[in-house]
Amino acid sequence: MRISVKHVHRVRDRFGTARYYHRITRERLDKDANGRTRSIEEILERANQINAGLNKGRKVRSAHGTVGHLITLYRESPDYLRLAQRTRDDYARVLDNLVDRIGGDLVRDVTTEDVLELQQALVAKPRTADAYTGMVRRLLNFALPRRRTFGITVNVADAKAGVVNINKAEPYKPWPEPLIETVIKAAPVEVGLAIALAVTTGQRAEQLVSVRWSDVDDEGVAFRPLKRGDPVWVPIYPELKDVIDALPKRAVMLLTTKTGRPWRADSLGKAVGKALTDVGVEGYVLHGLRKNAVARLLEAGCSDAEVQAITGHKTRQMIEHYGKDSNRRRIARAAVANLVNRTKLD
Repeated sequence: MRISVKHVHRVRDRFGTARYYHRITRERLDKDANGRTRSIEEILERANQINAGLNKGRKVRSAHGTVGHLITLYRESPDYLRLAQRTRDDYARVLDNLVDRIGGDLVRDVTTEDVLELQQALVAKPRTADAYTGMVRRLLNFALPRRRTFGITVNVADAKAGVVNINKAEPYKPWPEPLIETVIKAAPVEVGLAIALAVTTGQRAEQLVSVRWSDVDDEGVAFRPLKRGDPVWVPIYPELKDVIDALPKRAVMLLTTKTGRPWRADSLGKAVGKALTDVGVEGYVLHGLRKNAVARLLEAGCSDAEVQAITGHKTRQMIEHYGKDSNRRRIARAAVANLVNRTKLD
């Protein structure tokens, strides 16, 4: 019989007998303090009693070697603390939920099947499911060199064990160039400016909305890094400078809504999506303009290092990934030019 009460974990011993534990406290639920076997109803009652105590704010220390213990050590480690604050905030939501789900399980007892069951429970939200399995993979990688504490020698959540991402969503697509001009002209001026800034600088939405007027001078725009990395300074295209110079300074931030309030990154993304819908186009998002920026720079003959200096990508592999179509076109043009030149010589 499957028990649906929160934090109840069922395992079977080598004889096939089911045992029930509370994930957080590690208390055995199918036996009372005198060793008497509890009925299913009594197991449910005891689990609910423990949960009620937790909900009243009673802090329970994670037992040594459990997933909860591992999460605590990870959160105190340089690996976690050196992450950008926004990344830590995203991770924290997943980590807190993992404590609720499997925090009381011993790390050495976690199996690939457990990870797949966690993924299956979230299958309706593929990106969320991948975030959770990816976090378990990250935690187990952190536990591997701490063998005395956690007792594992392999990562049961990696691809070699059979745990793969289930999110099959298409990657962000670059916009067709004619579409960019169409949307900028049709969109409200505050949205059009954001699109123009995105495609000429290649920055993420979070960085676009963080630009202050004090970050803009006659030559360029300075962007603060949101993740590990150096600040990025991008020269302003002449046509973009004309638009910025004509803007009234209604707030501290460069990009604002029509009421003069600073944009949030998600709200700006939705506004751009509406602007696309208004011209009858779907399937593109604001982040796709980052690829357009890379493609434009590569097609203009910029080196990978020059592109990185503008877009802030950390690795050349990402430049190659974002600009693979542009590189193909550039190589194809060079090949045809060589062919034409050889034909002329012949």
